[in-house]
Amino acid sequence: LDRFSGDADRFRGWAARIARNRSLDHLRMRSRRPAIGGDETELTTRAAESDTAGDAIEALDTDRTMSLI
Repeated sequence: LDRFSGDADRFRGWAARIARNRSLDHLRMRSRRPAIGGDETELTTRAAESDTAGDAIEALDTDRTMSLI
């Protein structure tokens, strides 16, 4: 903001140009480094290596047991 000199209309144009340039820079960066990934639907068919719900229940049981001791 320190580098700007002008009226409100010029400020709007100046700010819009900065936003446009930043957006273009971001899009260029994304095209150079595409996201690593795949089809998310593949994840629904894979089984988990651990039983998350079972682990949570076991942790609760352990906490209850420790509170009784």
